[in-house]
Amino acid sequence: MKIYLLRHGETDWYKEGRLQGHTDIPLNQNGIMQINLAGDYLVLINEIIDVVISSPLMRAVKSAEIISMKVGYQPECVTNT
Repeated sequence: MKIYLLRHGETDWYKEGRLQGHTDIPLNQNGIMQINLAGDYLVLINEIIDVVISSPLMRAVKSAEIISMKVGYQPECVTNT
């Protein structure tokens, strides 16, 4: 079994050096590009992804959505916990 841990992409607050914690801050354009590149890498190495899990924060959810789309992950059930 392989486990890949990916941190969400960059946010404007991160770029400004501000702590985000549980504040729901979206990805910025650079963060979206970073996650797309990570997804491209997973496709390049031909990994099969069985499960994608994220926190409910929008930056993490958006990152998980991008990765899922890139690798062709089709969840049977999506929960928002």
